[in-house]
Amino acid sequence: MIASQNFPAPGTKVGCSYRWPYRHFHPDCWMPPHKGIVLAMDDPRAWNNSAAFPRKMPTQEECTKHVQDCLKRGLLKGTVPVLWTSSLNTEEFMQWDHSVRPYAEELAAWEQARKDAYSSNNLANSDVIKKEWSAEEGRIGKYVNLDQDTLNGLIGVPLKVLNETIRSILSRK
Repeated sequence: MIASQNFPAPGTKVGCSYRWPYRHFHPDCWMPPHKGIVLAMDDPRAWNNSAAFPRKMPTQEECTKHVQDCLKRGLLKGTVPVLWTSSLNTEEFMQWDHSVRPYAEELAAWEQARKDAYSSNNLANSDVIKKEWSAEEGRIGKYVNLDQDTLNGLIGVPLKVLNETIRSILSRK
């Protein structure tokens, strides 16, 4: 078993701020963060159907050799394999992530962010949305009509994620 030196030990329950379902919506919609389990870097589940081992589940020996070769070349130092369990359903998925922390810390951060978002000073209203929409259009040089449905969907969005949400919408239109 090869453990990453830069991340929690294999078997540790972790969370990640970009794995908060519906975090770009009103806090009533937020679901608890996905929960992950850190895997050993040479765990075959981390390499199943990867570019290194297409179309098959590699053996433990193949994974260990591959990870050792990668580490010798300075690769894999900024990421760790995590087996995630969705908080939306029971689906599990594996992904290499770069920004994880113990799940208890992640859940506490999520609860605090949700509490902060409920503060009336921290939620977007129509005037703020129109101002930020225009500013973002100017920054990207793309002008898109802010329709009423989009505006209504953004009312109540936490101000901390409003610009990111607007950028996401404008990139799709």
